[in-house]
Amino acid sequence: MSYRTVLIENNRMMLERLSSVIRNSPGFELSARYQTAGDALGQMQAFSPNLILLDIDCEPNVSLLSDLKKNCGQALIICLSRRWDSEAQARLLRGGAQGYMIKPFTPDELQAAVRNADRASLRSSAPSKGRGGNMRSTHKKRRATQHLPR
Repeated sequence: MSYRTVLIENNRMMLERLSSVIRNSPGFELSARYQTAGDALGQMQAFSPNLILLDIDCEPNVSLLSDLKKNCGQALIICLSRRWDSEAQARLLRGGAQGYMIKPFTPDELQAAVRNADRASLRSSAPSKGRGGNMRSTHKKRRATQHLPR
């Protein structure tokens, strides 16, 4: 499957860096990129994204998560942050996100996060017998390899 990706990242340098990672990841196409979710809301439907990467370090973006979900309901939404926050992850899951990832990330980490989000999305669309943790993250793997020399 090819992912038509919309990237929403507030920091200009990080936007450039993540754009390059997406472009160099097999199976991913960078359809559009924005610095705020507000800018993206009015325009991104034209790109028919099936993946939205949302910077949650910018507070206004978090408040627009439900609007993004409403406007692009079939798209997977993976939230991006500079740091791990389990409370934020749980809150974002309840708000409709399918994943949470520490930025910056590598092409392999992006692919793993999207696989996990796809699985979470499939589970959440199936009839459920109870509440479960559908959101997965690449946090544990990322933390295990974060301090290795590059």
